[in-house]
Amino acid sequence: TQQMDFTQVKLKKTSGPKEVINNVVLCATSEDYTRLMNETYLEEYIDVIKPFTFKSVFLNFPVEAIKEVVSAHKKFLENPATRTEFHKCPELLQLAREIDAARDSLHVERIFVRLSSRSPKDAALLLPSFQAFFDSALYDVKQEVAHLTEANPSSQESSDTNDRLHALYRASTVALSVDGGLAAIDLLITSKRIQGDLQAVIDSPSPSPFNVVVREFKYFDVKYEFRGFIYNKKMTALTQYNEYVYFPSLAPRKADVEKAMHEFFESEMSPKIKLNNYVIDFLLIENKQKTTGYDVYIVELNPFAEFAGGGLFSWVTDLDVLIGKKPYEFRIVEKPVDSNAIKTMYNDWGKFLFPE
Repeated sequence: TQQMDFTQVKLKKTSGPKEVINNVVLCATSEDYTRLMNETYLEEYIDVIKPFTFKSVFLNFPVEAIKEVVSAHKKFLENPATRTEFHKCPELLQLAREIDAARDSLHVERIFVRLSSRSPKDAALLLPSFQAFFDSALYDVKQEVAHLTEANPSSQESSDTNDRLHALYRASTVALSVDGGLAAIDLLITSKRIQGDLQAVIDSPSPSPFNVVVREFKYFDVKYEFRGFIYNKKMTALTQYNEYVYFPSLAPRKADVEKAMHEFFESEMSPKIKLNNYVIDFLLIENKQKTTGYDVYIVELNPFAEFAGGGLFSWVTDLDVLIGKKPYEFRIVEKPVDSNAIKTMYNDWGKFLFPE
């Protein structure tokens, strides 16, 4: 079966400063991009991470259904009121029924739906209910910060902008949990970030299997989401997943979470993952029964390349760290980010927090 051709897929911007990459050393050609994307499809490594990830069901995503999603997305961009018209589409109603059946087979009430390649996480902010998610999260964050400040008066203070960023991060994560197929397909239709992948399947003369993946949704504290960089099977760097949010309660636990992830990686992942170079996303959940204090989960693997988010590392200025030429580092946000920096963010977060 022919590998998927991602030649026309719009590359993700590198996170952090808007640097100009003049010398791309990791993903130099469209063929490199296609290879890197295909080898980090969830199907390629799910069997290895199965004991340490969320329960998942893979559903074939038929090309005809993919075409309907792409068409519905284009209509949505022209007129957001069309977002529910897919309820009349037989191909997508069938997919919704299959997603519901997958949810039932997992014996869970809430699910997270992604594709073989990536998730529709950018669609969270487009949900009609998102403002309510955000308002609820902001109230909770403010309460937690007040309690933490009261218990530790000498700790680094948060800020209103930081609290809003924290709430946005939390809300955009929880908002992706859906109760069934119709809500899941709504995310696929409104997401921009998955459209290039879908078009690549449509354009391929002989596409490799491409799936909708229905996963158990597990609630977690967003401060425990991290990204590791693996080069030549060695962890060269570790970063807080979200490069903007300062978590006052994370700094005192930095050494403990680092130890938990390193021990897990060395014992469970490094010997088993076939790839030499990749980016790995960790999720930690507190468990006092464990000697490390945490259960470690794997969310997914990503290509080791410039189009993968770098978190607090730059693929330009920190490349020598990421490829092991300089010593390993673990970075977390040490203080609240300047509000002016957030206003210049190019992504949807900046637009939500600071609408023009």
